Amino acid sequence: MFKTLTKLISRESPETVNALSMTIVFILGGIDYLTGPEFSFSIFYLLPIVLVTWYVRPAKGYVLCAISFAIVLAVAITETYGTTHPIIILWNASSPLFIFLFAVALLQSIQSHLHYEQTMSRTDALTQVLNARGFEEIASRTFQLASRYHHPTALAYIDIDDFKKVNDQQGHSEGDRVLQVVASTLGRTVRATDAVGRLGGDEFAVLMPETSFKGAKTASNKIHRELLRTIGNSHWPIGFSIGVAAFPAFPGSIDDALKVADRLMYRAKQEGKNQVICELQPVQKPEAEILTLGPDTFIGEEDIPSPS
Repeated sequence: MFKTLTKLISRESPETVNALSMTIVFILGGIDYLTGPEFSFSIFYLLPIVLVTWYVRPAKGYVLCAISFAIVLAVAITETYGTTHPIIILWNASSPLFIFLFAVALLQSIQSHLHYEQTMSRTDALTQVLNARGFEEIASRTFQLASRYHHPTALAYIDIDDFKKVNDQQGHSEGDRVLQVVASTLGRTVRATDAVGRLGGDEFAVLMPETSFKGAKTASNKIHRELLRTIGNSHWPIGFSIGVAAFPAFPGSIDDALKVADRLMYRAKQEGKNQVICELQPVQKPEAEILTLGPDTFIGEEDIPSPS
């Protein structure tokens, strides 16, 4: 019963939940007034306050606390004015307010903790970029939206060449510093709409929404230049092999997309390391005919057949 109610409420918009909670508060106020001073409904105001705090935002919860207190106080004054001292009336009406405020503060603290835990579960502890799980979740949603609206997306797979030499010759702490510098450089080089993730070890990925083949080449070359410039003054014997796959259409799954970009990255390594290979991925025609495109091939939107 409770789970069903929770699912129903979570599907509603914040505006709907806010309006529902406000309505419940005023209904409770009316019932409280009609039943007289013998019955108290103060505790029931917690229900709409909890709803609006959890499903809208805590600020709305505090507002509803104030409204609930005003209603409780108005009902108490109406029912007992002239027979009870005003200070007692105010005290009796204020007691539920303290409970309301405590409930909102507690829920706000729980939400903050949950948000922190969710963020940390998707963040690489060393580099503070997305970890593999977080990156794949964002990439999957991005590709699905791109597929729906027929927008291009690019994916760059980055491997640090000869990273093992740093660990072997300078120690793992220096290797960790390399990873942190690379992640920091990627974060300040890409667009705010792009996503950077560490997929494991010395491998990183950059997701570039709304990016054509031409844009992917420009962006990946810029990333490569910035990475080399950043390590230029260091004594790290490393380079960067980058494979970039530009997708006019959704490749089927994020795993498929990563495999394509990974394959291009390994090709960059096999062809000499420390370079960028960018390739426009073929689009399957209804007859299952595949377009053959090389790494430097560029086709316009008019040449790309619509996905089946």
